[in-house]
Amino acid sequence: MTRLVALVFWMFKADKKQDTPYFSTCLIITLVIVVNLISIAAVCNFSYNVFYIRFVESIKINDWINTIIQGSIIWMIFFFIFPKKKLELYVFTNSQLIKTRKRLIALIIVSIIVMTLLLIKKGIDSGIIKLFS
Repeated sequence: MTRLVALVFWMFKADKKQDTPYFSTCLIITLVIVVNLISIAAVCNFSYNVFYIRFVESIKINDWINTIIQGSIIWMIFFFIFPKKKLELYVFTNSQLIKTRKRLIALIIVSIIVMTLLLIKKGIDSGIIKLFS
């Protein structure tokens, strides 16, 4: 797993326009993890929120705040498991970095499409979304 994360890190580091490769790696890996966790939760009929705290009366604001908190927890765990010094020890070829960029883009697109379809299916099954009224 560390090698895959290091590969993503070096992909961002090799990009001349990228100023913050480690931060970008943390964000992109967190995005992939969160999207896939939501997909798993939709398939298993789990709640998307591990914990839910009411901060204000607005449901949408509470949802946003709780999502940010839960994403931050995943992000913090990432910082402890994959420190920057650990990722800098690896060395990859240019062809590996190019393949990684293509595969990462494909992974993100496929993950978001699968998550969207699963959430639509869950909405239809629960009656929230009505196809033909």
